[in-house]
Amino acid sequence: MRIFYNVDTQKDFMNENGTLYVPGAETIKPVLAKLHKYAQSKGIPIWGSRDRHFKYDLELTRNGGPFPDHCMEGTAGMENISETVYSGIVIPNKVSEGTQPRSGLFYIPSEREMSRIIESARSGENLMFEKQHYDVFTNLTAELVFRESGVTEAILFGVATEYCNLAAAKGMRNLGIDVYVVKEGIEGITDEGAQKAVNEMHQRGVKFVSLEDVLGGRI
Repeated sequence: MRIFYNVDTQKDFMNENGTLYVPGAETIKPVLAKLHKYAQSKGIPIWGSRDRHFKYDLELTRNGGPFPDHCMEGTAGMENISETVYSGIVIPNKVSEGTQPRSGLFYIPSEREMSRIIESARSGENLMFEKQHYDVFTNLTAELVFRESGVTEAILFGVATEYCNLAAAKGMRNLGIDVYVVKEGIEGITDEGAQKAVNEMHQRGVKFVSLEDVLGGRI
């Protein structure tokens, strides 16, 4: 099964006034819109990830992490930009605040719930994985869903190249999934960091393709 995989195209990353804006991210919005429109027109499932942060998350600077507050629970910055809004099954990770770092309630689906998610994935439903770390595979259910759903190919796009994109691509390659990154559909925080990530993805067998290749059905 082929999926389109949308990495964190949320307002706090994609808009210039976002709290963790990726420089230049607004320039790839037209590409993202075309990719979403193409996937929807062809009936290709759109999967993706989004940050959903609570004030005690370890990734945040306030708790000793590397990043300022961003995509905070209940804020507009957590929402996808208009070009990449889509409906589907949302798979949470952490679902409540807690009162200190490492606390809060995490989503542990029952066997019945997990079976429902996997069956929906196999039948072509759209999925959205929430996370509190830049690696989507820190979502407690992500690896199992990918393993059991029959995904063999992923067309990947979004931000940021050296963090969430790299982690998602590595995780999927570890599962034996062929990953195609749309060159015009990604953006990094720094040129140096992005190039290093691209090099690592190449080493792991990730293929880089053009928007024209994707829209022309040449993959």
